[in-house]
Amino acid sequence: MRTVADVKSAYWNLVSAHANVDARKVALELAQELERVNRAKVDVGQSPPLDLVAAQAEVAADQEQLIIAQTAVKQDEDRLRALIFDASDRSVWAVPIDPIDPPPLQRVAMDVEAAVTNALRDRPDLERARRDIDNAQVTVKFAGNQRLPDVRLNASYLASGLGGTQIQRTGGFPGTIVGAGADVGFGSVLNQLFTSRYPTWTVGVSVTYPIGQSTEQADYARATLERTQSEQRLKSAESQAIQQVRDAWWKVEMNARRIETTRAQRELAEQRLDAEGKRFDVGISTNFLVIQAQRDLAQAKTSELAAILAYALALVDFEALQQAGPAADRSE
Repeated sequence: MRTVADVKSAYWNLVSAHANVDARKVALELAQELERVNRAKVDVGQSPPLDLVAAQAEVAADQEQLIIAQTAVKQDEDRLRALIFDASDRSVWAVPIDPIDPPPLQRVAMDVEAAVTNALRDRPDLERARRDIDNAQVTVKFAGNQRLPDVRLNASYLASGLGGTQIQRTGGFPGTIVGAGADVGFGSVLNQLFTSRYPTWTVGVSVTYPIGQSTEQADYARATLERTQSEQRLKSAESQAIQQVRDAWWKVEMNARRIETTRAQRELAEQRLDAEGKRFDVGISTNFLVIQAQRDLAQAKTSELAAILAYALALVDFEALQQAGPAADRSE
């Protein structure tokens, strides 16, 4: 998600760079027009040569600013190419990029509470934190089971058979051997085994319970602590996500207001330059005041473009922070 946001940001930077070139071209044209007027006045002796020098200096300054603006366009094109193409392929650096979508100029209605809900639900860093808690809970449950008494039920069954020559005795134990009885063969012994003629049963229960501080108790305490730490990390990450979304929202609101105020400043600067130019044409204004009005208009246009760019970038960040982490995690 952050890669998408990076591409959008690079695109709006390129759009703004193109708009800045257009503004610098207009400023240069105004300066060249003032130079032409001053040259004509100097030729007929209506203005001192110093006015022409000042106008020429302004033209040179505007030419420098135009060169800087045009270079910024090339640099922003390269940044965008590096994000959307394979930078190792040299042919992509010659691919022309012509941005056609204009930047947003009108305020976009946003629901900050819905944005916070989206961020808490969709951000992968929070999802990882929740998985950490689930894993920690499994570990706690396992470690808790290890603390329980070890109860084992043991049971066995044994079948026996008697074989061989039966010895006959008289009297008490051990008695006197008086003879030998019939022999019991192997087959008879097997029959005794399978018919369970002489069975033996054993049943037993063993219980083991650790006394004192055992390894199991220590493992359980450690697992419980890790689960608590995971829960605290999730709460901290959620708080940070809420703050980031709200900060981005305030930046959107601030830059929307900046567009309104800088637009008004630019319009007023245009009116002032127009009035100053008319006064200069009839000889009631000075070359200095016209140049100053041109500079003020150029600065007003720059401020307006900066506000428009900041607004577009703020919208990108506001959207991205609902789906991904902060800018440091843009590779995700």
